[in-house]
Amino acid sequence: MERPPFELRKIRDLGDVINDTFLFAKQNLKPLLKAYVVICGFFIVASLASNLVNQANILSNMEDGYMYSRGDIFANFLNPLYFVAMLLTLLTHIFVQLVAISYIAAYASKGGQAATVAEVWGFVKYYFFRVLGSSIVVGFLVGIAFLFCLIPGFYLWPMLSLVIPIMVVENGGLNYAMTRSFRLVKDNYWMTLGVLFVMLIIVVACSMVLELPISIFTIGSLFATGHKLSFTGTMLTVIAGHICIVFYMLIYIAITLNYYSLVEKKEGTGLMERIDSLGQKDNNASGHSTEQY
Repeated sequence: MERPPFELRKIRDLGDVINDTFLFAKQNLKPLLKAYVVICGFFIVASLASNLVNQANILSNMEDGYMYSRGDIFANFLNPLYFVAMLLTLLTHIFVQLVAISYIAAYASKGGQAATVAEVWGFVKYYFFRVLGSSIVVGFLVGIAFLFCLIPGFYLWPMLSLVIPIMVVENGGLNYAMTRSFRLVKDNYWMTLGVLFVMLIIVVACSMVLELPISIFTIGSLFATGHKLSFTGTMLTVIAGHICIVFYMLIYIAITLNYYSLVEKKEGTGLMERIDSLGQKDNNASGHSTEQY
């Protein structure tokens, strides 16, 4: 029996968003991971390589006493390679975010069928520069809000969390996406904050499963080698951190499902589409069961 398409446009509470995030990821695991590897693979490898070289350089300078003898620690940490590594890391996260949201957008445009890599790439390349600039603006605003006072940060974080999904799904500009994000989240602030917090905790927990043994090894080596950082432990930590980037897709899936939920709650778009489909000959082809009407 063919499995019905995953219903994006429906009202969800906090628990539904979390559960449906894992359900959607499970149902689309192979095509989603394929798009992730093909589209994000180069930047993940490039970011990993630059961070490994940068960390190796820092450890080498520390062992030689170079940084301390010059009395210029920051100059040795903030070298050109460091900024290259940070840029590649930023691009990696932008691509991971875009792949997750673009996959869902392509999935919706196909009426609930798995998206191909080519279809996801079409969304990614079209929205990349728009999303890159918008992510920097939103990240700067939220970062400044957290820096000066935690309360404004906790307010802006959920209020602007839907900017990128709106931009990709509705093909909107930054001003439109920010205004619409505020409007959608306005009466659903606590649920949106809950989605972000719960998913962040889940992603951190998943990452810790991989990173905790490495952290224990690194800490143990500090005592075994006379409080010197372990080269192997440091390199493994960097590698594990890049492997765990895949878990961030869960956050972006949850944010996008929350977007669809809030749109349905405020505008009833999915309900109107199902009502309009009543009486059509191909009504059963929509994938909706009769219980949904």
